[in-house]
Amino acid sequence: MKSDGVSRRFVVGALGVGAATAAAGVAVGSVRSKSFALGPAPADGTALDGPEPGADDEPALAQAARLVAPLAAGDRLGRWTVQQVLPVKDGAASLVLADDRDERFQLDICARDRSSSSPAGPGRSEHFEVFLANSGNGSKATYEDHGLAAMALAEVIRANEQHVDRGLFQTQAHRLAANNARVYIT
Repeated sequence: MKSDGVSRRFVVGALGVGAATAAAGVAVGSVRSKSFALGPAPADGTALDGPEPGADDEPALAQAARLVAPLAAGDRLGRWTVQQVLPVKDGAASLVLADDRDERFQLDICARDRSSSSPAGPGRSEHFEVFLANSGNGSKATYEDHGLAAMALAEVIRANEQHVDRGLFQTQAHRLAANNARVYIT
C-alpha cells in the first residue's frame, strides 16, 4: 500500500468510527441512496451511474443498505464521504466514497472466502470482505487511505452482518470466475 503518513492512532480511530456509528441506534434498513453501477468500473475506479433501480432491484438495494446502515449517501465514515450505496449486483454490494482530496473510489463487499489460497480484502468481518475496485485487476497497489476506508467499512458491516441475506453475496474468487469482465480488485 502507498503511504501517506497515516498513524496507528488514526487506524484505530477510523476502525472505531464504524463501531460507534453502528452503536448510535440509527434504524437498520433505511434506504436513502438509489443509484447503482452497470458494467465495469471506469479507469479512475469510480462506479458508473445507472438508471434508478426498479421494483426488481429494491431487495438488492435494501440488503446493501441494511449491511452498511446507518451509512447512506452524504454521510461521513471517518474522513471519507459516502457518495452512493449500490445494490447487490453480481454477488457484491458496493459503496462509492470520496476522500479528503475529493477523489472518488469504490469498495465492493463480497462474501468472505475462507480458503487459504484466496487473497484477502483490506477490510474483513466474520462473513464479508471489502475489496477496493480500482480497475487494476489485482495489479495496482492500493492507496493506503482507501484501504483504511475498507477497514473502517468492515467495522460497520460487522455490526449489521447478522441482519442481511448473505445468500445474495459471492466470494471474490467466485465473482472473478463468473464475471471476469466486470470485476476488479486490488
